[in-house]
Amino acid sequence: MLPVKHDLLAAVMPLVEGGAATGAETAQTFPAVLAFQLFGQGVSYFQGARTLIISRQPAEALPLLRGLVTIAAPFEQMTEEHGEGLSLVFRLAFDSLDDEVLEDALAQIDATKRNLLQIADTAGLTIPDQLRDVQNSEIWRTLTTEMQMAQHTANHDYGMASLHMKDADQTGTVGFETGQRPGPFTDLIESACVIAQLELLRHAAPIFSWTVDDEAINALIIEAKELNQESATDLEHNI
Repeated sequence: MLPVKHDLLAAVMPLVEGGAATGAETAQTFPAVLAFQLFGQGVSYFQGARTLIISRQPAEALPLLRGLVTIAAPFEQMTEEHGEGLSLVFRLAFDSLDDEVLEDALAQIDATKRNLLQIADTAGLTIPDQLRDVQNSEIWRTLTTEMQMAQHTANHDYGMASLHMKDADQTGTVGFETGQRPGPFTDLIESACVIAQLELLRHAAPIFSWTVDDEAINALIIEAKELNQESATDLEHNI
């Protein structure tokens, strides 16, 4: 009898919710509120990816995994020994405003930027001139294979479709499955989502003064990394 695989996805949210609950009575500064909104978006990406994986669509979860990693990376950078701290959140907010293309919104964008600059100055924060490349973060390097897959599926629709193709049967008929059967590929994406979300939580906790279960988080990350490596190896052998 095969051993029952631990449901890694189900083990994540209790840790996230438990940590967040410890800060329910803690007043947060405006910069921390901005960071919390970003953290919440990361959790939304995880929840969306989890839903797709449970629905047997791990390939479709790749863009959400990529979004989660691009949020986990700045939190990692904020909490490094010589990291930018909460000033990095202001840079992220500025860059998102610069992406706005509606001309009638320019006045509001400029007003928002001035307001953010004033808030950052009052908080004693110096906004960095630019963001560091998320690809240089530890979380991105840990999940390089998955990030390359996500980029490939974004650029090549047929590459995504090929993941759902069934081998030809005895009649020579080739099939297509909207849902993928459980296997190494699903395990790879599942474990990557778990690693990214827990790393996000681990780095976010000191920013929000949360108390988290470090032992449980580390144990789950180790388990997820082992599954990630095993599934990557299995996929390589099946190519």
